[in-house]
Amino acid sequence: MIRRRFYKQSILFPAILCSFYTCYSQKTISSLRDDLDKTTSAKAKADICFEISGRYAGRLKIDSALYFAEKIKEYSLQSTYEVGIGKHHLALADALYYRSRNEESEENALRAIGIFTRQKENHMLGYAYFQLAQTQSVSSKISSSKKNYWNALGYFGASTNASGLFMGNFWLARNYFKTAEIDSAAFYFLKALSMADQLKDPNRIHIAGCWAGRSFLSLGEFEKALKYYEYGLKSRAPQIDKIALRGFLRDYAICLISMQKFRIADSIITEVEEMNTVLKDSYGMIILNRLKGTLEYERKNFQQSVKYLHQAYDKGKEVKPFNSEVKDITLLLGKAEYEAHNFDSALIHFKSAAQMSKELGQLVDEREANLLISKSFQQRGNADSAFHYFQNYSLLKDSILSFEKQKTIIEVTTRYETEKKEQEIKILQKESEANSYLLLLRNQQIEKQQLEDDKKSQQLALVSKQNEISKLDASQKTLSLDNAKKENEKNQAKLKLLEQEAAYQKLFAAKQNQQKKIIFISIAVLLAFSGYGIYRYIRRKKIQSQQEVLNERLRISRELHDEVGSTLTGIAMYSHLTKEQIKAAKTDEVEKSLNNIQQSAGDMVNKLSDIVWLVNPEQDSLQKLIERLEQYAEEMAIIKSMEVKIIVSPKLENISLPVESRRNIYLFCKEAINNAVKYSNANLLEISLKESDNKKIEIMVSDNGKGFDTVTIRNGNGLINMRQRVEDIGGEYLLKTSPGQGTKIGLNLKIT
Repeated sequence: MIRRRFYKQSILFPAILCSFYTCYSQKTISSLRDDLDKTTSAKAKADICFEISGRYAGRLKIDSALYFAEKIKEYSLQSTYEVGIGKHHLALADALYYRSRNEESEENALRAIGIFTRQKENHMLGYAYFQLAQTQSVSSKISSSKKNYWNALGYFGASTNASGLFMGNFWLARNYFKTAEIDSAAFYFLKALSMADQLKDPNRIHIAGCWAGRSFLSLGEFEKALKYYEYGLKSRAPQIDKIALRGFLRDYAICLISMQKFRIADSIITEVEEMNTVLKDSYGMIILNRLKGTLEYERKNFQQSVKYLHQAYDKGKEVKPFNSEVKDITLLLGKAEYEAHNFDSALIHFKSAAQMSKELGQLVDEREANLLISKSFQQRGNADSAFHYFQNYSLLKDSILSFEKQKTIIEVTTRYETEKKEQEIKILQKESEANSYLLLLRNQQIEKQQLEDDKKSQQLALVSKQNEISKLDASQKTLSLDNAKKENEKNQAKLKLLEQEAAYQKLFAAKQNQQKKIIFISIAVLLAFSGYGIYRYIRRKKIQSQQEVLNERLRISRELHDEVGSTLTGIAMYSHLTKEQIKAAKTDEVEKSLNNIQQSAGDMVNKLSDIVWLVNPEQDSLQKLIERLEQYAEEMAIIKSMEVKIIVSPKLENISLPVESRRNIYLFCKEAINNAVKYSNANLLEISLKESDNKKIEIMVSDNGKGFDTVTIRNGNGLINMRQRVEDIGGEYLLKTSPGQGTKIGLNLKIT
C-alpha cells in the first residue's frame, strides 16, 4: 500500500473566494457603477463603492480597489456614516492583502472590527474577522488565524450566512492541513462541503470535496478519500483551473492505485496526460511519470517503475517543484530499485529521502527511509551500517509514538475547542433570535400605543363634530328664514321678468320673420349662381374632352404618318430597287434588299402594335404596362443572353393611368431597355415598380453592366428624349450610374 502525506504541499486552485463581497451581490461592476451614478444618497454611494472595491480586489485590479476604498471614506464623511468608515478599512484590508502588505492589511481589519463592534454590525463583523484571519494565515500567525476564523464563523452563524460559513470552515480546514492536524482539517472540510451542498454551488462542492479527499488520503483512509474525490470531481465545472484539477486527479489516481483499482487509475493517468498536452509545462511531466511509476510499482513491474520514477526524479532536479513532491518521488524510486535488487542506487535515494524527510519534519517517512537503508545494507552484507540505521529507525519509531500521543491530545483539545465554539455560535444564534423577538415585542407595543392614541384622537374628533353639528342646526334655522324672505323677493322678480320676456318675444318674432325673408332671397340667389357655375363647368369639361380626343387623333395620325408612313416609303423604295436588281441579275443585292424589306415590315408591325396597344382603354393599368414591358424586355434580352427580373409591389398592380402617362412611361422604359441591351454588357436586366414617399410610384430599369461617367459622356438624343417624356407627365427623372457599377434609370410619378 502507498501512503503519502501532503503537509507542506501548496496546490494552485481557482480563487473561488478571491473577494468575500461577491457573496451577497450578483451585480456586475458596470451595473454597480451605473447605480453609483444614479443614486444621490452619500450613504448609498459609500455602500456601492464598498461592493465595487471588493469586485476589483477579487479580479486583482488593486489600484482600482484602493481608489474605490478611498471613495467609501469620502462619501461616509459627507453623511457621518460610521459603518461606512468601517467598510473603508475592510476594503483597504482586502486590497492590501493581495499586495502582500500584511501588516497594513491586519491593522485595517482590526480598525474595521472595532467600528463594527461599536455599531453592532454582526453581519459585517463576520467578514472583518475572516479578512483578519486570512492575513494572519499568510503571515504564519496560525494560532491567531484559527481563533479569528472561529470568530468569523460565530458571526456568520448568527446571521445565518451560508456563504460565509462555507468560507470560514474551508479556510480554517486549510490552516489545520497546513499544520499537519489532518483529523481537524478533514472535519472542517466536511463542514464546508455540507455548506456547499446547501448553497448548491458546483464549484464549491468540487473544491471542498477534493480537499476532504486529500485529507483522508493523507490519513491513509482510502475508502473515504475515494468517496470524497469522486463526489468533488463529479461536480467540477468546465471552466475550472486546469492546474488545480490536475493536482486533484493525481491524488485521486494515487488513491485508486493504493486500492488496486488499476483500470480506473489507467484512465485517470490518460486524462492527466491529455491535460499536459494543453498545459505544456515541465511539472506535468513529473506528475505523469510519478503516476506511471507508482502504478507499475503496485503491479510489481519494478524495472518499468524505476524507468518512469527516474524520469520524474531527473525532471524534478531540473524544475525543482515542491520539496514534499521530490521527497515522495525519491523514496518511491529507492523502493522500486530495492525491489529490482539495485541496492547501491536504492541506498543513494533512501539516504536522500531520509534527509529531505528530516528537513520537512515528516517523521513517518524519515523512519521508513532509515528502515529501508538498514535493509539495503543488510542485502549488501554490511551488518554494522545496517545496525546503525536500524537504531535510527527504532529511535524515530519511539519519537513517532510520543508524537502521536501528543497529536491525539492536541486533536482532542481541538475538538473540544471546536465544540465549544459551536456552542458559542449556537448561543449567538439564540441571542440573535431573542433580540429579534424583543424587537418584535417592542414594535408590537409601539403599535398598540399608536392604536390607543388613534382611538383617543377619534373620540376627540367625534365630540368636535357633534359641536359642529349643533352649530350647523342653528345656522340652518337662520338660513331657512332668510331663504323664505329671498323666495318672496324671487317671486316678485319672476313676475317682472315674465312681463319683460313677453315683450321680448313679440320683438323677436318680428325680427325672425324679417331674417327668414333675407335667408330665402339669399338661397335663391345662391342657387342661381351655382346653377350657372355648374353649367359653365360641364360645358368646359365637354370642350376639354373634345379637345383631348382631337389631340389624340392628331397624335395617332402623326405617329402613323411619321412611323408607319416612313417605313412604308422605305419598303416601296427597296421594292423598286429590288426590281431593278432582279432585272440586272444581281442576286446578292436582291437578297440584301429583301432582308431590308423584311426588317422594315417587322418594325412597322411592332410600331403599329405599340400604337394600337397604347390607345386601347383595356390596357390602362400598371399591371398591363409591366406585362407589356416584360414581354419586350425578354425579346430584347434573349439577343445578349441576359436574365430579366421583374419586381412589382402587389398593391400597385391595379392602379389606372391616363393614356398620355401610360404612353410616355412605356416609351421611356422601352428606350431604357434598348440602351441596356445594346451598350451595358450586362448579364442581368431588372425592372422594378414600387411605392415611394408622398404617394408616388417609382419605376426603375437597372442593369449590372459597365455603367458610364455622366460628366464625361454627353447626353444623346435618347437620354434627352427620355428626360423630356418624364417632364411631359410631371414626373421626376432618376439616373444613377458610374463606371463599373451598372446603371439605374427611371422616374418618380405622383399617384392621382
